[in-house]
Amino acid sequence: MIRKLVSCLTALCIVSSISSAVYAHSEPKIPTATTLSNGIMPLYDNVNYVASGISINSNNKAVCTGSYYLYSKYKSVITMTLMKSTDKSNWSYVESWSQTNNVKNPAGYSRTSTNALSSSYYYCNYVEVKIYDSNDNVIETVSCFSNPCHL
Repeated sequence: MIRKLVSCLTALCIVSSISSAVYAHSEPKIPTATTLSNGIMPLYDNVNYVASGISINSNNKAVCTGSYYLYSKYKSVITMTLMKSTDKSNWSYVESWSQTNNVKNPAGYSRTSTNALSSSYYYCNYVEVKIYDSNDNVIETVSCFSNPCHL
């Protein structure tokens, strides 16, 4: 009986040591768009959800959309950046827009590009949301890319 108990405890210790969580801190990296956005998002203290989208209208202009929801009422700034790439790896700035909100769940944000898009490029919408405390310090930054699109 004791041998069985010792074996079970040993197996439990081995399993728990293998599956323990590891946390690491690293310096922020320059964001890069991926070819596929799976909608997986880590947990944040203040932001519940951030989404980014892009479509092309009949005038060949980009229609960029962004939305987000907060757990509580804080000042927030959403910035959407239209980006372009020839290879879906190296993205460059085209145009951006920002809006400040002071409500818990702001309405979706949508903007249309100034110029028509070129068929030579892929395009994506990079959305960044910054949350500010009462002293106007940034307390959280959350970002996401839309899926790339092409004319």
